[in-house]
Amino acid sequence: MVWLNARRTLKGYEMMNMLRKGQVLGVPKGDVQAQLKFLAQILGVAA
Repeated sequence: MVWLNARRTLKGYEMMNMLRKGQVLGVPKGDVQAQLKFLAQILGVAA
């Protein structure tokens, strides 16, 4: 089970780096509000 948690953690780091670099379609680089909105949508929480 430890390897599963490690894999999920690494995927989270990769996703955050992609957002920061502007590699996610529809989320401009440096647009923190758009990044927060995107994360809220994919995680299913209110922003």
